[in-house]
Order: sequence, then C-alpha cells, then structure tokens
Amino acid sequence: MNNVLMHDLDIIDSKIRNNFNTLEISDEGVLALLVIFLLIFIGYLIGHQRKEKRSSYTDKYSMEINWSDEDNAYIVIVPELPGCRTHGSTYEEALQNGKDAIESWIDASRFWGDPIPLPLTQADRNTDSKQHKITDVDEQNINSTCLERTTKNV
Repeated sequence: MNNVLMHDLDIIDSKIRNNFNTLEISDEGVLALLVIFLLIFIGYLIGHQRKEKRSSYTDKYSMEINWSDEDNAYIVIVPELPGCRTHGSTYEEALQNGKDAIESWIDASRFWGDPIPLPLTQADRNTDSKQHKITDVDEQNINSTCLERTTKNV
C-alpha cells in the first residue's frame, strides 16, 4: 500500500514539474507585465526626484532639539514652520524625524497651496526678530546667500 501511495505521489510530482516547465504566457500577459514594470519604474523615478528636491531644502531649516524629562524623549521644533514638531527616543532619531517632519510640512503646504516660509539665515537667527516674511520657497533660490526677507521686531 505504501508503494502505491509513493508511486501516485511521483506521478503527481512529475505532472506538476512538466506543466510548470511548459508554462506559456500569452502576448497580453507579457504586455501586462511590461506595463506593470514600467509603472513601478516611473513611480521610482518620480519618488527619487522628489527626494532629491527635498534634500535641497530640508537641511536649510533650523531645528531646536531638546531633551524632555516629562516625555522621556528628544523634542524637535522647527521655528520657521509653524506647528512643525516631532520627537525621537535618541538624538539621531529625533534629527531624522525632524527632517521627515520638514518634508511632510512642506508637502502639505504645497498640496493646500499655502505659502512656505524661507529658511532663516544665521543673521536672522542672531537678531531678536519674532516674525519674518512668508515667501514661497519654491519661488526663491534657497541656495543663494542673498535671500530677501523683512523682519519685524516686536
């Protein structure tokens, strides 16, 4: 009885292997696979371009990172972007979360059509300015050292 069962299993196994080796894909199937691959590749390229653009401005904004005993975490505040806050259990995690928060804040502002404040310069940080002009960062060259900004001491 055991030999019969083994023989039947061998027959089933050989049929599965033969069918798998002779698998045929129709022209429509190949075309569908190519379209899926192309869409994935285009999505990757778009995401990669966005990430490159993001990296050009995320490092320009300042972050205040302070330890909070109450929260048992590092708290991150981005002064130029109202409401942009995050945290992390380590300093490195807080720093990365701060960069992610800046990206998310700017992406949301772009989506809603809200203006994006320019990053503060070191001179702006050294003065006691409480407000700075909100100008869309997309319309400015943030790599230049000469950014127009009005400050108002309050």
